[in-house]
Amino acid sequence: MESIERRVAWVAVALAITLTFTVSGGYIGLNNTGTWELVFYIAGIVCVGVAAVLLVAALVPTAIHAFTPDERERLAFLAFALWGLAIVIVLGLAGHGAIEAHRHPGSFG
Repeated sequence: MESIERRVAWVAVALAITLTFTVSGGYIGLNNTGTWELVFYIAGIVCVGVAAVLLVAALVPTAIHAFTPDERERLAFLAFALWGLAIVIVLGLAGHGAIEAHRHPGSFG
């Protein structure tokens, strides 16, 4: 196994873990969701989805498409960057939800 495949595999595992937290939507309220919250939530899902597609492209066998090692590294880096952005979005929304829960304790749960 090449080193790029090992790196992509680790990013894929981290991406799968992030995906479970991103699509759960635990920080999206039913009635009081702002437009900006919904935009960031969808942006986080899109980042995770595009990162997954880039990881698949980085692991494409040479029989299907011959990527050079540099191209594979570039795809893996872009996937890692999008994964990092998704993490920031998820944490930002979770933090905002915690702040709102503290400010308005009667409106949650």
